[in-house]
Amino acid sequence: MDMKDNGCPLNGTRTCRLLNMQACAQCPLNGQDAETPEEITNAVETFERLLPEGGIAPFFETKQCCFCRPEAGTPGGKSGYAIFSMAHPEPLRRQPGVLVRKRKRRSPVGTLVPIQAAVCKACRRRMLALEYLPTVTTLLFGTAGLVTLAVQSVSDAVSRVAEWLPLLIWAVCLVGGWGLGRGLVALLKKSYARVMYTDFREHPVISEMKRGGWFEIPQDKELKFVFSKTRTGYGLGTAPSTAYRKAEGTEENGNS
Repeated sequence: MDMKDNGCPLNGTRTCRLLNMQACAQCPLNGQDAETPEEITNAVETFERLLPEGGIAPFFETKQCCFCRPEAGTPGGKSGYAIFSMAHPEPLRRQPGVLVRKRKRRSPVGTLVPIQAAVCKACRRRMLALEYLPTVTTLLFGTAGLVTLAVQSVSDAVSRVAEWLPLLIWAVCLVGGWGLGRGLVALLKKSYARVMYTDFREHPVISEMKRGGWFEIPQDKELKFVFSKTRTGYGLGTAPSTAYRKAEGTEENGNS
């Protein structure tokens, strides 16, 4: 990290290490909406307090897949990261008011951190299949319907019944393809659930975080992941486990 001793009151502290910024310019102590050292320290301490025992660093530090169920056998090896965000209402944040430029009021998000979970190739392939299968089947059925209706004899025969009938048939093809895709996803989920967390919110650590008030961003029925070969190496929630130790000292914060 490009950190210099420029008289910053947070330099060399656990707060600084847990913020895990690559440069002083990225620190919330600087910038247009700068916070005070006390506010930053309080926010970081609150973040630590809200975490389950062991924190979230093990998600990206492990060499094994976090999505494989331990009871299903040896987890697969890490081939990348599945990333999503979680937030907590604490601590109370400043928000612009209507009559007052800045005032304390409850914000839906007080703390926002990335969950960067190690994922193996097999689990990544399964999750992508669950996400995109309905789209694929809809496109296939829609294309098949268009190709069929493009045949002159078929088009003429259908149009003689009603001019709007070809459009209705194509719409039925799209709906049928989407329905088939959703049905296949439901079947695959049951099969995949034997070996992996098809809903990562069932993971013991994530489940404990949700019981403690954490929630995913955005709050959809299904978690949305960003898959990456590398992880974000700076910012709150990205520091390695060593940064959480009480003893002072410098640690290397490279990507795992």
